[in-house]
Amino acid sequence: MIKSELIERITAQNQHLYQRDIEKVVNAILDEMVEALRRGDRVELRGFGAFSAKIRAARTGRNPKTGAAVAVGKRALPFFKAGKEMRARLNRETVRLARPQAAPLGLRQPSPSTSAAARFRVLLPAQQARSGRLHVAPRTGSPQGQVAV
Repeated sequence: MIKSELIERITAQNQHLYQRDIEKVVNAILDEMVEALRRGDRVELRGFGAFSAKIRAARTGRNPKTGAAVAVGKRALPFFKAGKEMRARLNRETVRLARPQAAPLGLRQPSPSTSAAARFRVLLPAQQARSGRLHVAPRTGSPQGQVAV
């Protein structure tokens, strides 16, 4: 989601407010967060997470192409740590949305509602030619379940 989509969703949920007013509020919140991080403060939104800025000291780097020494200045990098409530809500949604993984083809058990004909597969003609008979095996692929006809 990008900032314009956030503004549109808030506008749709609060139709009594003008979109330009919502945009001003969102921009004011984000600007204040950036200013707080610039001052070295930590911004914590309870139940959501905490934003902080970590300072990286000036250092001497290398140009990968030429190998020449290059001065890299001091930098502030933003970091985010998700709160407990956000992680719990995210994982609860993930568990609800996740589908169970299917077992590999050879390990699947036929469902009870599947007809007997659908539970078996016919072996390839090359496999039939070995014995001269038609072999039918269960879809699980287990050799002990082969039936000769």
